[in-house]
Amino acid sequence: MRFLICVLVFCAASGAVSAQAEPANPELAAELVVIHSLDQDGRMEWMRIRKEHDGRVPHAVHEEFWSVQNKLDEANTARIAAIIAEHGWPGRSMVGEDGARTVFLVVQHAPLERQEEYLPLLEAAVASGEAEAWQLAMLTDRVLVRNDLPQRYGSQYRNDPETGERVYLPMEDPDGLDARRAAIGLPPLDDDSH
Repeated sequence: MRFLICVLVFCAASGAVSAQAEPANPELAAELVVIHSLDQDGRMEWMRIRKEHDGRVPHAVHEEFWSVQNKLDEANTARIAAIIAEHGWPGRSMVGEDGARTVFLVVQHAPLERQEEYLPLLEAAVASGEAEAWQLAMLTDRVLVRNDLPQRYGSQYRNDPETGERVYLPMEDPDGLDARRAAIGLPPLDDDSH
């Protein structure tokens, strides 16, 4: 699902600098800063490579890049799994806004089985104010799309290669989309910057 990376990069970049209270676990928060770089720096490089090749990256370059990034993703996923096993879902009070966002981003790049396992934990974190509603929407939609089901919140799209415009992946009950988004605190799809 490489075409969804641009959504994640935007969400990561939009909150990269934020005022935060001191996290309850500053050591873990500091470790998550490193994991964030491992997760996002390569993806930013991929965006640069795509732009350099006008979106038509040679197969050999694609394969080489993703073989390295996939190994980083596996290592990041393993570490986040260990953190979650020890602490539960690390929310903003434990690891700060940036640390909590990093956990979400790594899970977004994890295998489907991990995403399905962690979805209820993220849902509980959102309900308790420890994570952002847009994260729940994106992970929910990612799990649905990866299971060949229509998305629920309209967070998953690709860019049309000819026009560059967003093409949303199939959605369940499109007429009820904005009501579902409002129910978890998201703006109408037309107003959404995530």
